[in-house]
Amino acid sequence: MDKLYIDVSTLQESQYTGIPMVTARLCAEALGDASVEPAFFFGRYEISAQAVEALLGGGFGRLFAWSVGCYRFAPCLPEIDTGRRVYGLHTNSKLVRRMFPVEGSIVHDLTTVVCPQYHNKDTNQYHNQRWLGDLMSDDIIFAASHSTATDIRTFFPETSATPIVVTHWGVDWSHIDASKNEPDPVEPYILVLGTLEPRKNLNVMLDLLEAHPQIARMYRIVISGRFGWGDKLETHLKARGLGSLVAAGRIVQAGFVSETAKFALLRNAAALVYPSVYEGFGLPVAEAISLGVPVVTTAASSLPEVGGDFAFYFDGETVTSLLAALTAALQQRRVLTGRSGESLEEWKARFSWARAYRLIRDGFMALPNAHLSTKNQRTSNITQAVS
Repeated sequence: MDKLYIDVSTLQESQYTGIPMVTARLCAEALGDASVEPAFFFGRYEISAQAVEALLGGGFGRLFAWSVGCYRFAPCLPEIDTGRRVYGLHTNSKLVRRMFPVEGSIVHDLTTVVCPQYHNKDTNQYHNQRWLGDLMSDDIIFAASHSTATDIRTFFPETSATPIVVTHWGVDWSHIDASKNEPDPVEPYILVLGTLEPRKNLNVMLDLLEAHPQIARMYRIVISGRFGWGDKLETHLKARGLGSLVAAGRIVQAGFVSETAKFALLRNAAALVYPSVYEGFGLPVAEAISLGVPVVTTAASSLPEVGGDFAFYFDGETVTSLLAALTAALQQRRVLTGRSGESLEEWKARFSWARAYRLIRDGFMALPNAHLSTKNQRTSNITQAVS
């Protein structure tokens, strides 16, 4: 039986959203897979399956981060030449390269390369000096979307010999007790969901409210998501004279919310607005569509792959374009069929964690031995050169 190691370093985050959420879901799928032996690692150390199960049950990694700093874990020593294949999946930037006989990594997005203006200098420098070395030390690359795969080939043509597998992420609400979260007869509201940072482009929504404050009088505006970086939301609200709407409770800052609260917020929303200018995938869009919620987003990067004919698109810049898309979305109580005729159930079949995990596992298993021996010889020199 083959053995699959999964990098769990992102599970030390205090809140499981974005990349930590992807890691958690893939770990859960691996733990239930009888076709391979699941194993887990953090840097150079092996993490027990029991510890990972505890992390998944808790949904946050504060204790994990503390324990990594306080305790000594067993070294991760993958078997070599034991008659079975051993794979290592890096779920984010590699802490150590070429630890495994067969190695692959997930590329969630190339935002620091494609749109560096939306990140601070230190973030750009850290990621951009590592990208080539990480990618060239891979036997296989897993991209979160076709858009991300295209970005990899465009900006790193050196990877042309490395196979890329597109693994769209999934949506799973099975851990939520839906019977306790029936749609409530609440005042209509528009939900704006996502990490608060420049790339998420919240300003265009605030510009819309400044130009058309009556929208906030017809629909309460709920802004939810953890703070990332950049100016505080209060600064942007004040600059646009929206303080009175905040004081009147027409604009509400919900901050980071639990999975259960997010489910309820999405399910009861009149629409989701997700104005991001660049995404590697776009989990909030997928989550909203899975519940039949009308979605307004941009036609940028991977978002049309996820939203398909279920979402309503705008140009990402102008209030006029956003208003038109939002008006169209609000005319839909629920979106259960795409404009092309695809049913919501058909859409869901394309975006599941089980499918994403299988694509990764099968991608490793499909690698020919000849490719691996050639790759290991070629990348040993390249990795040293770019380290």
